[in-house]
Amino acid sequence: DSSSATNTAPPFARAAHGSGSPSSPSTTGSAVGLSTRAQLTPVETLRPVEICAHVNALRCEPLHRALRQLVQRLSTHPLNRNWFNAPVDPVALNLPDYFSVIDTPMDLGTIKSKLTNFEYADVEAFAADVRLVFSNALAYNPPKNAVHRAAAEMARDFETDLERAVDKARKAALKTDEHECGLCQGKQCVLCGDKCLTFETPALVCSGPCAQKVRRDQHYHVTRDGSRLWCHKCFLGLKSVIPP
Repeated sequence: DSSSATNTAPPFARAAHGSGSPSSPSTTGSAVGLSTRAQLTPVETLRPVEICAHVNALRCEPLHRALRQLVQRLSTHPLNRNWFNAPVDPVALNLPDYFSVIDTPMDLGTIKSKLTNFEYADVEAFAADVRLVFSNALAYNPPKNAVHRAAAEMARDFETDLERAVDKARKAALKTDEHECGLCQGKQCVLCGDKCLTFETPALVCSGPCAQKVRRDQHYHVTRDGSRLWCHKCFLGLKSVIPP
């Protein structure tokens, strides 16, 4: 399926006012109803644990967005022949001693899912899982093995990219702290910690070799289940049958 990165905002729904007109709602039996609706807020409908999870997701989103891009680059790394993207299957790969050597398996697909669910409380926990992916590969495969060599080089690339991403997030946070204008008056949102927000369309990152963000008005191609997408240039280079 082909899509375009151009998005149009849906029209706002007009609230119903009983049998009266929008400017003068019906008063028959509506006072209690309107009063009840006015008291409903997201805070009152969520449990404390759900509120904590929501606030954590709001505050982590800018950093997690950068970390998801790191995982995407590792998943499409030229040296990664789909070796690190899914859990190791010892039966299919005929590795009977795998779990006797590797105590804690980890893969990039699991890390990506944990990022999506905001399961990482900080960068250190995320980095530890990524390092575990490569340390497992280094521990199980001999030095001359292609998987061992790929893991070693990808691990070095990851450390460089992680340092760059953390530094970028730190500068963005500093910029937010220093920001003050007539709209926000320097006040931060008590939930997400931001001041003025720039509303953007969702970031679409190509699953192909370029691993770049799909630009506005650029066409892209997406699988039917929505799990992967490609810019038009990378899509033209795909095989006739897309591997799982």
